Amino acid sequence: MRSSLVKAATFALLGLSNVFLGVNGAPMSLSQTGDVKPFDGSYALADLNARGSGKGSGSGSKGSGSSSSKGSGSGGKGRSSKGGSGSSGSSTGGSGTAYAPKQVPDVFRQGGPYKAEKAYIDNGVTTWMVSSHESHIDTIETRHDAQESSITVADAINKEYDSVPKDHGRMYLSDIMMALWNKMEGRLPSELTVIRFDGVIEPDTAAAMDSAEKAMGKQEFTLKSTAKSGSAEKTAFDRIAKSVFGKLTSRILQEFSVGKRISQFEIDQGKALTVTLA
Repeated sequence: MRSSLVKAATFALLGLSNVFLGVNGAPMSLSQTGDVKPFDGSYALADLNARGSGKGSGSGSKGSGSSSSKGSGSGGKGRSSKGGSGSSGSSTGGSGTAYAPKQVPDVFRQGGPYKAEKAYIDNGVTTWMVSSHESHIDTIETRHDAQESSITVADAINKEYDSVPKDHGRMYLSDIMMALWNKMEGRLPSELTVIRFDGVIEPDTAAAMDSAEKAMGKQEFTLKSTAKSGSAEKTAFDRIAKSVFGKLTSRILQEFSVGKRISQFEIDQGKALTVTLA
């Protein structure tokens, strides 16, 4: 867990800004439905809700909020409900839906409505604050080191504060995530090995995680794509793969030609969902 003064100050300011925007800690949603005409000519997943605790990620122990001691992730304790390339959605790690490949959109192009600013860099983790017409909508972390190459969604409140109309180029969370990775960080989609959703409250995904927790009889566990067909582990894996965040991951893998499949899901007590790609 990181506890730098810089980080504390940053989130304190962010918290104040959210108060002024009317955020009071209640579950927020990100929803984008229907065909739209984005300014970059592409769009991604519909009906998303992601919200983490906003604590930020860190390498090392469970206190980081990742589902194991291996990865970085923001510590999120919220729990509620809801949330491309490689897999076409097979039983070995996909949502069952096929998506057409496309180029990574230039979400943060000069003159566009979306901006991404580095809030801080700590222990190899870069925290990005994403805004739409100056309104904060996402806190996303990127990491690339010997331990992992990851994108962590710590906070997403696009539905409430993304002021770009759906018919004028509103971007989806999957596009924003990959634009940070590829356009801002300069990383290839194929370098991505982990996608993490911190403090999941998105109803569909959270329900799948709750069901898996009951089936596995514990709060911290790993679900592998290679689990025996018909087993409790395989059933839980498939349900999460078909949840909103499972589909979002599969879409990223396919649309952006990552060249990997979902290998496993890790769930921790803080309700972080860590998706390992292979």
